[in-house]
Amino acid sequence: MFGADFSVVHARFLEGSCILRHQDLILATDICEFHPEYVAAMLKNLGHKLHKLVVYSDRQEPERVRKVITRMNGTMSKNSAPLLDVLLMVLSKHFLGNAASTFSQNAMDIRYAIFENDTHDDVLV
Repeated sequence: MFGADFSVVHARFLEGSCILRHQDLILATDICEFHPEYVAAMLKNLGHKLHKLVVYSDRQEPERVRKVITRMNGTMSKNSAPLLDVLLMVLSKHFLGNAASTFSQNAMDIRYAIFENDTHDDVLV
């Protein structure tokens, strides 16, 4: 679309309730731990290779996010407006979101409405 493929990860820790919310939804809680190996494996499954990586975070677990950014040679979104981060999520080639986050779910809904999952890879975990 813009000539460069990039991936976006939504690091959302949900004010410390990520694990509980995932358990309530009967979902795995791996995304809540945000281990670099897990994030890398999930992105690889989506087709992420040498694409640029942007992480959008609620800034609640900066050390966990920093480890992923370092491992994957990514960058933290510096946008001050959430709408700009939604735009990044929507237009990214690969999107890894948090299933318990309405922000991630909204981005996924927009991606599906626009791309119908034909040209972009995404998952909420």
